[in-house]
Amino acid sequence: MGLTLDKTFFVGNLKIADLDQTAVETELQQFIDIYETEFLQLLLGDTLAIMFIDGGPEDRWVTLQQVIYQSYTTFQVSPAANYVYWHYMRAGATKTTGSGEQVISTENSRAVSSVPKVKLAWNAMARRNAEIVAYLKANLATFPEYVEPVYVSAPPEALALYKKRKDILKTMPIFL
Repeated sequence: MGLTLDKTFFVGNLKIADLDQTAVETELQQFIDIYETEFLQLLLGDTLAIMFIDGGPEDRWVTLQQVIYQSYTTFQVSPAANYVYWHYMRAGATKTTGSGEQVISTENSRAVSSVPKVKLAWNAMARRNAEIVAYLKANLATFPEYVEPVYVSAPPEALALYKKRKDILKTMPIFL
């Protein structure tokens, strides 16, 4: 139930060039396969994310899907798409070649930083995440599996995961 991103989410501010080409669509799908699940785990926590992804037609899963993946008449939006886009654009900022990382130069144009676009995507995701977390907190009777990340004394690997989850849940400052 919970995994629903596809190329139709990557429009407007999340537009990816040449998405009609099979190679570009395949590459984007690889990013979706990795980062959509990671996003859901960071946003919802492991237990609720697994239940959401595996969930069936229960009203609570349908409702949560509508909260995370919003459909409009001609397009769809989701903070999960923003998260995938951020990773996709970060990976595409340079190209790996036999002589190392390169910035591609083209004739009659010049490369510019993608930072302003990815900041917009990240900030929109962070704002939406805060709304989703508020929704989950207000509906704990419906989603008792939701647990806010809590700092505990733990090994460095666990603390790194804690920090990453806290960051995605909008406790980090929005890019300026």
